[in-house]
Amino acid sequence: MINISIPNLKRVKRMMARHPKIFAEEFQKAIMGAGFKVEAESKKITPVDTGRLRASISTDIGLLKAIIAPHTDYAIYVHEGTRFMRGRPFMERGLKSAKPFIQKLFIDAEERALKKIIKQSKIKNPKK
Repeated sequence: MINISIPNLKRVKRMMARHPKIFAEEFQKAIMGAGFKVEAESKKITPVDTGRLRASISTDIGLLKAIIAPHTDYAIYVHEGTRFMRGRPFMERGLKSAKPFIQKLFIDAEERALKKIIKQSKIKNPKK
């Protein structure tokens, strides 16, 4: 498993609690971008014989989640290996390759959400 940390997580959690809709919108965009980036990076390094395995990798987007997976019956054997063949963890390597891009997506999502919140608060409380 690969962990991706979110800088300033405590601050993000506080702001999310106060403005859940704004954060959900921005983080949904980041999750979509992250999912498609992992899919693209994984496809680049997927072992190819007929191309069926590579073509089977897809991203399904849900509410605040993305599932990136190959859809062939033999994908797990290629990824994890067997007693006759070493594993070639193309999905794991794709995620590792995309990690810096994903971290930037979430940092940018946080910044956009905070800017929206600040803008909203200025509209609601105009200074005289």
